[in-house]
Amino acid sequence: IVNFYQESSDARYRQIQLVSQSMSIAFLAIMALSALFVFYPASKKITEYTELLKTKKLELERYISLVDEQVIISSTDLDGNITYASDAFCRISKYSKSELLGKNHRIIRHPDMPPNLYDELWDSITQNRSWSGEIRNLAKDGTDYWVKAVISPIFDVQGNKIGYTAIRQDISDKKKIEEISITDGMTGLFNRRYFNDIFPRIINNAKRDAKSIAFLILDIDHFKQYND
Repeated sequence: IVNFYQESSDARYRQIQLVSQSMSIAFLAIMALSALFVFYPASKKITEYTELLKTKKLELERYISLVDEQVIISSTDLDGNITYASDAFCRISKYSKSELLGKNHRIIRHPDMPPNLYDELWDSITQNRSWSGEIRNLAKDGTDYWVKAVISPIFDVQGNKIGYTAIRQDISDKKKIEEISITDGMTGLFNRRYFNDIFPRIINNAKRDAKSIAFLILDIDHFKQYND
């Protein structure tokens, strides 16, 4: 009888052990499934977000490449030394990037541009204002070109001014058309259209500065038949 109870007790103990082990395995399985349900969607979202970032990065790189190729852009430090030049800028100025980087922006200044224009430009941008206007520049090969420029200061993340960026539009063709419209084709002198446009301004400037002006008319006999 003692042996019987002992064997029965051992059997029940073994059964309890088996049940306990089964419950432990079941609990671990449930935990594993729970973790799978919890972390799999998160992992999937992370993968999707990573792929989205890669896609957006490629789009941004294509956009930057397109801008660099098509838009005339340059950046300088606070002293006007070139720190960045787009491919379009190099193409119109006929300088390579290595020839431009580190050089002062005066490298493309045309000698016929009035100094007061640059005084006005620097006065604006040094006071953290943008400046816009038309500028005649000089290319490496000695030819000139006209641009419509917008120049603005640039700042770092702390708000400190670190330089200037200029975005330009090539208006050389526009300037050629303007020149043709206000000059005589035979002599290259300014025509009546230009006179009608500029003379009122000359009179107003003279009145403002209390200065005198002189107006001279030359009459050349029979010149019209040759000029036409």
